[in-house]
Amino acid sequence: MSEDAKKLIRKLMEMDQNRRYSAQEALEDPWFKKVLEKVEVDRPLALQNLQNLKNFGVRIKASI
Repeated sequence: MSEDAKKLIRKLMEMDQNRRYSAQEALEDPWFKKVLEKVEVDRPLALQNLQNLKNFGVRIKASI
């Protein structure tokens, strides 16, 4: 595992919430930037998955 990957994981697992990476910070991390340069994203599929996650959260809240 690369040092960049290890640093990212440490930031994501930080106990102190003030020092822990947010989702946005994680996506801006050098490791993610390097990986995302190589990955071709199926944008329509990604948007559909995001919508599915949003709908899932709404259904959970409605059932509580």
